[in-house]
Amino acid sequence: MFSFNQKSNLHACGVRGTTTYEEPLIILEFTRFEDFYTFNKNELNFEEKTLIRGITVLVGI
Repeated sequence: MFSFNQKSNLHACGVRGTTTYEEPLIILEFTRFEDFYTFNKNELNFEEKTLIRGITVLVGI
């Protein structure tokens, strides 16, 4: 008879806060559409203003 108090070599995957996958598990992905500006430096060290139309949001564990 197996007891939970008994030490064994049986381990479930994901034990002790580790995962068996190298990539995170994506549970939700959506795009929020909103206009905003970002500033990026170019090769001449000037800042260029760029309009961003939306941002992609990924929720995962």
